[in-house]
Amino acid sequence: MNYLYIATLYLTFSSTANVNASVLNNRGVLSSAIEAESPQQSSSEWDQQLTNATHSEYLQQKRGVSEPKIVKRDGSKSERALFRMLTGIASTVWRVAPVVYRDFHQLDYNEQYRVSFNKNGTALGPHSKYDFEFKDYAPDVFEFIRSNFEVDEDSYVESLTGNMRMDELASPGKSGGTFYFSTDKKYVIKTIHEGEHKYLREILPEYLAYVKSNPNTLLSQFYGLHRIKKWKGGKKYFVVMNNVFPPQNEIHQTWDLKGSTARRYVDEDEIAAKPKKTQQDVNWINKQMRLHFGPKKAEELLNQLARDAEFLRKRHVIDYSLLIGIHRIGNESVAITPSKSIFHADNGCFRSTNANDEPDDLLYCLGVIDILTYYTAWRAVDSFFTSFGIPSHTLSTVQPKTYARRFLKFIGDQIQPKSSEESEQNASNAETNDSSVNSTEISTDITTSSSSYIKNASSELAESLSPMMPNNATTESATPSPDTTTMPEASHSTKKIRGAERPFML
Repeated sequence: MNYLYIATLYLTFSSTANVNASVLNNRGVLSSAIEAESPQQSSSEWDQQLTNATHSEYLQQKRGVSEPKIVKRDGSKSERALFRMLTGIASTVWRVAPVVYRDFHQLDYNEQYRVSFNKNGTALGPHSKYDFEFKDYAPDVFEFIRSNFEVDEDSYVESLTGNMRMDELASPGKSGGTFYFSTDKKYVIKTIHEGEHKYLREILPEYLAYVKSNPNTLLSQFYGLHRIKKWKGGKKYFVVMNNVFPPQNEIHQTWDLKGSTARRYVDEDEIAAKPKKTQQDVNWINKQMRLHFGPKKAEELLNQLARDAEFLRKRHVIDYSLLIGIHRIGNESVAITPSKSIFHADNGCFRSTNANDEPDDLLYCLGVIDILTYYTAWRAVDSFFTSFGIPSHTLSTVQPKTYARRFLKFIGDQIQPKSSEESEQNASNAETNDSSVNSTEISTDITTSSSSYIKNASSELAESLSPMMPNNATTESATPSPDTTTMPEASHSTKKIRGAERPFML
């Protein structure tokens, strides 16, 4: 009996082992079939990923790249975060097939594509030096937005991940975000707060409709919204955007203008130490800077800013600003850039003109930035206590209608073209002087009011802006100019703040 019992056990275990071997073999065949049928990678590439090499080593073998390197301007260490960002982008963006415009549904805006990376790797996932999770939000929608802004997908991924090297800059503003510039300076990665991430997802349908119907918009161009999460750590959200300053032009001066004056000043000692440091509204006023555009370009700029500001007002956005980069034209010629936007037609910028609409000697690189801060009652209360004793009309945190009106009024007041004689004199000086820029060369004494200049230049423009101008607002219930696109109003609640409707005054 004992011998028979032992023999029975032997046969049972042998049969089980054969079944397990068969199952494992079938799994191997199935895995090989999946790899062979994968539309994204060939079997040889999958075999390479299934080795013990890390994902970064795989990238190095395939594309000749190395570990992510950061040129740090503020001494912070962010190599691991950058590695996770770029690895996730490289693994997800190429996954999305080209998207032809269609009526996107809410499911498209809510779509989330998640990829998990770990050191061991899986049959359908790459190895990685670090364990983390990457999430890509609304990939089809952002792919269409990139195509709408004429961004080539291959160039986009190559610019961001080609050599895994980026230039880091801590945000000088209140957001506390970090900027990473691609090596070719075409694209910017910016870390954002969770609230900004949620707000962008909320207004994404309206944003898509607006940028599609307004090719000349100056609003930030969002190319992707992503999130990285460490297995034992917090989440980090970030967006990929356009760089307002095209890499082919050296920016001699940078300005950030909101139309408010409270805490909008950069110390002159800092500017002397770093001449290209971003300056703000009070510096602009003190140096009597002006935007030199003739009647035609002034109308084009202010019309577009009015549309952009109205879009932001309807979404209860505040705290945005006009970012201005100034390049002084020396002896070089200005190429005409093929672009859907008139503000990028002059070698990626918008060329200044004199009073006769003739080309002048400055290139303005323009963009409306920081457009994810929405107005809430809590922000108003916080601003009240942190800015106690400061006139409310000079603050950045005011009601959206007041903010948009003040913003347009301030920018409009800064437009003044040079006379033909001044343009000719500057052109002759440019032939003998180098192309360095200082504020005294650019600025001129203002002799006429910008408001009257705009009115004389274009009655249609003055009519479109008049509801937003404080001087023309007769009552608190003045109705702003309608938006050119029919979109639903945002549903965010707001409260009136005492004294917030005062007109802007210097």
